[in-house]
Amino acid sequence: MLFSENPGVIRSKFAPLLLLLATVLLASCGEQDLTALSCGVVPLADAHEPDDSRTAAMLRPPLTDGIPANGTADSYFHRDVFELTTTGGDVTIDLTFNQIDGDLDMFLFDETGAALIASAETDTDNEQIALTGMDAPDAGTYYLLIRLFGCPMTAPFPLYYQVEFVETP
Repeated sequence: MLFSENPGVIRSKFAPLLLLLATVLLASCGEQDLTALSCGVVPLADAHEPDDSRTAAMLRPPLTDGIPANGTADSYFHRDVFELTTTGGDVTIDLTFNQIDGDLDMFLFDETGAALIASAETDTDNEQIALTGMDAPDAGTYYLLIRLFGCPMTAPFPLYYQVEFVETP
């Protein structure tokens, strides 16, 4: 039986399987177009809200070259969006996440939020996007999506991360 005697309560032995299924289903959702909200999964609010969309990112201060910014992930499938502006030089974006073993991914989109420029999707705690030489972005505004992709079921939310963008002319 999938459900316990209490209606709507899923037995704990199925929780990891359901999380895996949800992760697989959402793995390709919302990354190719920043306007998609994770295929209908609306992220829970965190201390830095509003920060889940391109529009919200436009209303708060952008990432500043060389100055780390802090963020939190308060639930599974959490997402934050940051705006950054480049002058056309080499760009490196570092995401540091050391609180627990987990997986944060990041995706860099163009100014419209429709075109994916680069991504970092390893299964490690830290990620990096490096765009240098011919791959360096043109001068302009870009949007960085950071998404909590996975962590232990016993994660001590909120989880804290730091993101830093550095441009070399």
